Amino acid sequence: MTEKKQKLTKDGYKELEKQLKYLKSKVRQEVAERIRQSKEFGEIGENIEYENAKSEQARVEQEIMKIEKILRNAEIIAKKEEVATNVEVGVIVKAKYVEEEQVVTFEIVGTTESDPLHNPPRISDESPIGRALVEATITEEGKKIGAEKGQIVEVETPLGMAHYEVLEILPSSN
Repeated sequence: MTEKKQKLTKDGYKELEKQLKYLKSKVRQEVAERIRQSKEFGEIGENIEYENAKSEQARVEQEIMKIEKILRNAEIIAKKEEVATNVEVGVIVKAKYVEEEQVVTFEIVGTTESDPLHNPPRISDESPIGRALVEATITEEGKKIGAEKGQIVEVETPLGMAHYEVLEILPSSN
């Protein structure tokens, strides 16, 4: 079974590499030292410090494996230097939430880099709004392409249908 490609910006890829290096070189050593020290507290079977350190070791190893898998399956999304004609991963979208007459701006990214607290908020291409914008139109060949400037996209949300009008498609800041 082929593993799912993880869409990442170049900066996102570098950040994950940095995080992986830190986990392997620093955190792994700190946890190993905690395990070594906790063994000195007595019988391992009743040693809560040892159990906690072993649990932490398992969590760190799981995080390392997760990041390695993401990096192994990464698809680097090239930075858009010019204005795109359709919404796609790696662009900033300025849209009007039609029901509220509210203008919103967000960057479309892969799931690994989604961050609602970023400025502008980063939404995944797999989120309801992201998917609707990236797969807004089906071509005659059956290929899904992103919404164009001026297009109104219907999004199914937990609260019902919402409509977004694409006002601008801008290059990403990454």
